[in-house]
Amino acid sequence: MYKFKIADIKFSHLLQNLMNDTFTQAYENIHTEENIKKYINKNFTTKLVSGILSSKTAICTIAFKEKFPVGFYILKDKECPFNINNTSIELKQLYILKSEYNMGLGKKLFTSAVHVTKNLNKKYIWLTVSDKNIQAKSFYEKADFKKIGIAKKISVGTDILSSSVMIYKI
Repeated sequence: MYKFKIADIKFSHLLQNLMNDTFTQAYENIHTEENIKKYINKNFTTKLVSGILSSKTAICTIAFKEKFPVGFYILKDKECPFNINNTSIELKQLYILKSEYNMGLGKKLFTSAVHVTKNLNKKYIWLTVSDKNIQAKSFYEKADFKKIGIAKKISVGTDILSSSVMIYKI
């Protein structure tokens, strides 16, 4: 049903659109349209997306359903702010389109991220999640992530959100 492709710089425009759509859908019930647009315009620029895809420290995988992109994740080789001896990798983003909610895609993307992490000989995956994103927090808790601390505040336009650092042991 789903096919995964590791994205390179050729996927910049596609990934940028997917980031915009999935972020908007994930947060449309939490933030105003104006704040979402401010966040997207700041964080999903062509330059930033191209930088991710050309980075030697990031891996992006995009999920396709038939020919259409429906989700993605980005792993970044960045140590957890709660030092665990350089044995972790950050799950920077994992988003899917609303049309794929409750279809198992999120779990399949996460399983793929775990496989990549194992191949990199890392022992943990860590992430930062907004405390207001109940759906995402629930997903990560069901996947056996554990909260290990408080993260930096996240700004979405004029909204300032608390967030948590969660960790998953491979």
